[in-house]
Parts: sequence; C-alpha cells; structure tokens
Amino acid sequence: MADKLKEFDWNRGKSCHEFQCGFDAGNVLLSDYVVFGTVTALEGLYAFTFNILHVASGKVVRSEVGDVPRRAAEDGDEPLKARLAAFAREWDPARFRKAELFSRGLMAVVDLSPVSPESRVLSERITTHVNASRRYDLMSQSELRELLAAMNIRPGTIPTTDSGMIALGSRLNAAYLVHSKLIPETGGTRLDLALFDVAGKRRIRDWPVKPTRDFRDILNMEHRFFTTLVDRRKELAAGPEPAPAKQRSSWTKGALSAIGISATAGLATLAVALRKDADGAFDRAESALSKDSGEDWKRKAEENDRRAVLYGSLAALTLGASIAVWTF
Repeated sequence: MADKLKEFDWNRGKSCHEFQCGFDAGNVLLSDYVVFGTVTALEGLYAFTFNILHVASGKVVRSEVGDVPRRAAEDGDEPLKARLAAFAREWDPARFRKAELFSRGLMAVVDLSPVSPESRVLSERITTHVNASRRYDLMSQSELRELLAAMNIRPGTIPTTDSGMIALGSRLNAAYLVHSKLIPETGGTRLDLALFDVAGKRRIRDWPVKPTRDFRDILNMEHRFFTTLVDRRKELAAGPEPAPAKQRSSWTKGALSAIGISATAGLATLAVALRKDADGAFDRAESALSKDSGEDWKRKAEENDRRAVLYGSLAALTLGASIAVWTF
C-alpha cells in the first residue's frame, strides 16, 4: 500500500478521515472497500467514528459512532481495542447495503464551536450519522471551508438564528443544514444542535439541552438526536410525523353504535308521543266551547308539533351517526 501511494505522490502525512479522501485513496489503491474515521483521546474517554466506503458505488455502507472509557493506569487501551475488534468482526460484504437510495439533496454540517478536540469530535460524529442515514449527499468540511472563503464569509460572523442558518444554506446551495455549537456557560458547556430544511425555510428539529460539565452527556444527546430519527425511520425532510389515526376496535364500535341506537329509539318515541299529544290538542281546540279555550289548545298543539319535528330530526341524525361509527 505504501508503494502504491508513493507511486501516485500521495502525501501520507495528511489526515484522511473524510469521504472524499477515502474515495480517492480507494481509487489509487484499486480497493473494493476503504475504512476511514478517527479515534480521539479526550479526558476520561476515547471517542471514535468509522465508516466503510464501497468504492465502486461511492456509498458508505457501514458506519459506527461511539466512545469507551479511558483509564490509562488500569487497562490502558484494552476497552478501545475490544470495541474496535467487535466492530471489525461485523464486516461482512454480503450484508453491506449497496443498493441505491433516493438522495434528498445536499447537506452541509456547519459547526461554529470554538476550535477544540471536543468540537472536532462532535463534527466528525455528526457527519458519520449523516453517512449512516444514506439519504443525503454530504458536503465535505474541506469543500465547506473553501466555499466560505470564496464568499468571504468568516465563521465567527455567521448569525446562528434560524433565518441566518437558512440564508447560509441557500448560499451554499444546500437542501439541508445541520448547525452545531458548543457554548461555554456558568454550569458547564451546552450544545446547540439543530437541523434545517433550507428549501422549506424551517427548522426541522432541535433539542433544548442544559449545560453540563461531563462531555459524555453531550455525546449521548448528539447520538440520540440522530439515531432516534434513523431508528424510527423518519424522513428528516418531512418534519414531525403526524400522529397515526387511531383504529377503533369492534367492541368499541359496537358499544358506541348501541348507545346511538338507544338514543335514536328514545328520541323517536318522544317524537311520536309529542305528535300524538299535538293531535289531541288540535282536536280539543276544534271542539272548545269558547274562543279563548280553543286558542290555548291550538297553541299547545303547535308547540307539541314543533317539538315532535325537532326530536324526530335528532333521532334521524343520531341513527346516521351510529351507522357511520359502525362502518368506519
């Protein structure tokens, strides 16, 4: 491998932990797969990201994000080696997902944190999660830096408001944008993490986070932010999924229909009784001995007649509702 890289004047001293570099290396080495990623030693832990690239299709077919405790005085690097060995044992080309997936467009990951090993780890983890989704064309960090420099945009001057992020995404011709920023505060460090639909001009998702002094808490939050979306098969561009319509059980529909039919029977019986009373009152009005008495019976007949029509209409509506509940 060293001879082949030397033949192509490859600078072996440069870092190679991004998609484009892995793809170029795969073509130079004529390999089917390339593994690229990082291991970073932080206080109390090792953070790592790995991606397996299928060179022929140009697709990342396997990704891994994680961290393990770092205890130099006890077992040294053994937890890290064991974790990476377990990951390597799962490499089976027959199980890699090489099928083409529909791309939802270009995604840019913009980290505006102060430069530190922690911010670099965070950015690498986010890009690895995006690779794992296999739904986006990810803009490399080197390409992002070149575009910002060409447009004379300094990272420190980029507004972190929703409108500022969406405007930046538009200038980058990105369909989606992930913004992350580690913010030092009195209670520790807080992570500002949000996902934007640039074309739709909206923030798709963010999670409010309290400051913490343990970087593991931030890594866990970032991991949940992305993996819950993938595990629940949510399409990030679609935003929050509508709640599924609840299907009524046969027992529930039967109970509701029975109640409706009972109400219908009661209303219909009341309407018939009122109609009968109205007819009787009208007969009495016709046979009344005095004009005043006849008018009273007539008014009572008209009132009962109106009430009979009202209850009859309610009975019909209740019956229709009962049929609809049972049917749907």
